Amino acid sequence: MIKKIFLVLTILFAINSFAQKNQKIGYIDMEYILENVPEYNTSQSKLDEKINKWTGNLDKLKNEIKTMQLDLSNEKALLTSDLVKEREEDIQIKQENLRQKQENYFGTSGELFMLRKQIVKPVQDQIYNAVQEIAKNKKYDMILDKSDELIMLYSNSKYDVSELVLNSIVKGRRKKDVAKKKDDKIIANDKKKDELKKKIEEKKTKQQLLKERVEKARAARIAKKDSIRNARNEARAKKIEELKKRKEALKNKNTTNKIPKEEITADSKEEEITADSKEEETKKEENKNGTVIETEEETGEETPKTEKSPTVKTKEQLREAKRKKLLERVANQKVKRDSLKQVAADKRAKKIAEIEERKRKLKESKE
Repeated sequence: MIKKIFLVLTILFAINSFAQKNQKIGYIDMEYILENVPEYNTSQSKLDEKINKWTGNLDKLKNEIKTMQLDLSNEKALLTSDLVKEREEDIQIKQENLRQKQENYFGTSGELFMLRKQIVKPVQDQIYNAVQEIAKNKKYDMILDKSDELIMLYSNSKYDVSELVLNSIVKGRRKKDVAKKKDDKIIANDKKKDELKKKIEEKKTKQQLLKERVEKARAARIAKKDSIRNARNEARAKKIEELKKRKEALKNKNTTNKIPKEEITADSKEEEITADSKEEETKKEENKNGTVIETEEETGEETPKTEKSPTVKTKEQLREAKRKKLLERVANQKVKRDSLKQVAADKRAKKIAEIEERKRKLKESKE
């Protein structure tokens, strides 16, 4: 109390001294300012929730102690001294636990004191900075706190700068909000740029993968076409080789079965010479006997059978018949060779047509 009185007297003496020197003095109402600061009210609400929770825990522990004391009072006559002592020790432990929790929650260095300090200090810093700025701009020599331990018996409202402090805090908050919004916008823009850049990189990666996939598929198709083309060329070359071999074999076979023309000519000449000699002999015979022997083939009629003109075939007729048979056989062989050549030519033309058709289809597929 003496300390407070001394402080009041000191302040009054200072005010009086300042007043004599035309000094400018103002004051603030800290409680009024705190009530109008949103951050303080929000923090105070959270603090009230904590206080209610702590109070509930303490009340629960107090009720347990009361119940234990009541049970001990009712059952004390029935219990032994040792059990009574044990119950009393349990109650003392509970009471000590209650006291410890009260100290931890609401003591001078408890959680409530620390939380209030955390809540009030940022607001006090804002108020302090605002008071410093106002005192500097308005040229105040002294600004006092009305809600402090200082007892102010009278104060003129025109010296109350609480509203100025609040306005300064609001302006500072707005500036901070604007700066925060600007920073958030910059961060959001940077984030969008990063996301856009990431999307562009992902798009490029996908395009590169797609390009590689297309190139791979294209290379696979080209390789497949080349393999098919090579297989067809090999098959065509193989068939052409087989055709050549068949043609050579057929040619060799025809050469083996063919009768040389010189032999046929020699046989014909020999037969003609034999026929001429036979005809001379027949004429001599006719001149000798005075008769002419005609064959059935020359006259077309049957010759009367006499002893002097028999109807038996002569050697010349036998040779003629043999020559005719030989010529017929040669003609038949020639016909057979011609037919074989025609069949081979037809097969060859058919194969060539098939090869040309395959070439045309292959060319169309390439196009």
